[in-house]
Amino acid sequence: MRPKITALSVLSSAVAAGIGLWLAYKYFYRKKLGKRGAVKSLYIYPVKSCAGIKLEQAEITKIGVLLDRSWALLNSKGSVQTMRQLPKMALIQPSCEETKYLCLDAPGMPTLKLDMDVDESEVEKKMLDHCGMHGEGLDCGDEAGKWFDEYLGKPGHRLFNGCSECLKRRELKDHAVWGNSVQPDDKMVYQDSSPIMMVSEASLEAVNKELENPVDIRTFRPSIFIEGCFEFEEDSWQSVQIGNVLLRKLRQNTRCVLTTVDMDAGVKRNDGEPLETLKRICVSKGDDARYGQRPLFGNHFVADIPGQIHVGDDVTVLA
Repeated sequence: MRPKITALSVLSSAVAAGIGLWLAYKYFYRKKLGKRGAVKSLYIYPVKSCAGIKLEQAEITKIGVLLDRSWALLNSKGSVQTMRQLPKMALIQPSCEETKYLCLDAPGMPTLKLDMDVDESEVEKKMLDHCGMHGEGLDCGDEAGKWFDEYLGKPGHRLFNGCSECLKRRELKDHAVWGNSVQPDDKMVYQDSSPIMMVSEASLEAVNKELENPVDIRTFRPSIFIEGCFEFEEDSWQSVQIGNVLLRKLRQNTRCVLTTVDMDAGVKRNDGEPLETLKRICVSKGDDARYGQRPLFGNHFVADIPGQIHVGDDVTVLA
């Protein structure tokens, strides 16, 4: 006796086949090299852990996007300060005036205007230790220190300038977490872990689908924000070309409490999001000791071939 074929069973089979084809397409599409998307937006964060500046084009150097994290704030004990300790730093808005002056604005504060070029012979040079890597900086002076003291409500702050090419740069090889993924000349200024961080719009949307209160990309502070690829597809890219710039993957980006800072309010969110959600959906599934059980979002890169990139440029995956 032949089984009875119903419209429902036909529909179910068609749906299952369709899903199978889509998953197969998605799998093989992700494995393809070549054009995978485009640059949606570009950012620099001139002062470490302060607000960013959105760019239409960016100069990519061996130590990161030009002027990115080129200033760092130290407290009275000489420790680099970030939004982890001082979430109010999120409300400090930098701007660059004719690539000659750094201007800082914050609620209730007058504009602080500083020369980008500093005469090394006239100021204190200091070795900054951050994340196990050491690099030099030049003291921006009493005016800058007092400005931060007043805004943050604590004494003893000093702002340091790392723009000069004569200064010793922090070397990635000095940090054990990188293992064999770095080369001897991989360096940066005051970034936490790498010169460049890249993530996709699709990955942000995937996280936001899990959140009661979605966040925008400022929460994750990328250098390069891309569109047109699948969610988390960028995690598998090892070599990427954008314009004439060649980027080499270092590793995925482990995330911390800084992601819980509300960038509009300058305070940490009470619910611990989006970090709690990242811990649930973005934990490493492999046995890479560099990640452990820490949440991942975004990827660290370094430029092997520097140059300019623009919003709208194709993102081409080479490996």
